[in-house]
Formats: sequence, structure tokens, C-alpha cells
Amino acid sequence: MNLSTIQRCIIVAGVLAVLCMGLYSPWIATISYLGSEHNTTVHRFAGYHWILKPPGPTDAPTFEATFGETETFRSPHFRDTLQYQVDSSRLLLEWLMVLLVTVGLVAASQKKSR
Repeated sequence: MNLSTIQRCIIVAGVLAVLCMGLYSPWIATISYLGSEHNTTVHRFAGYHWILKPPGPTDAPTFEATFGETETFRSPHFRDTLQYQVDSSRLLLEWLMVLLVTVGLVAASQKKSR
């Protein structure tokens, strides 16, 4: 299969988009609330951040914006229960969308060049 210059540019743009999405990834914040009867774990979207610099609430308003309350932020056990991780489901969905758009654009540009 011979690729035209436009098709190569589309593929390079798709690869760059996937790379950028991987470097500036979506994150999930997870916090465990320890209760007397049962424990509860809450997951919240924590925004997009650089892969080498995970997010973290540095003040009560930031924590409140993510979890809707500040009581836990002031708890002495707060740092033990809060964890951040890359939202792999969201990231894979974004990558899939880029792949579909890239393949669609390459296919559409092939039809026009014939």
C-alpha cells in the first residue's frame, strides 16, 4: 500500500495525539472512608495532569471541589487513604477514538486521491 503525503501526515498527527494524551493523562482520585459499620471507597475524576507529576489536593478548596467535603482533608489519616492513579479506561477510550478518526481520515483521503 502506497501512502500519500497527506496520509502520512494524518498518521503522524494521530501518533502525536496518542503520545500527548499519554503524557498528559486523565487521573482518578480514590479515597477510603473508614466507618464504624463498613468502609466506603469513593472514586472521582481528578482532571488531566502530567504523567510524571500526579495531581494532589494541596488545600481544602481543591479537595472540596473533587470530593464535595473538607472534613476528611483535615483528618490525621487523610494521606493514608487518598490515592491517585491514571484513569486507564478513559485514556484507552480516548486512544480508541484517535485511532478511529485517524483510520477514517486515511481511508477518506485515499478515496479522494484515486
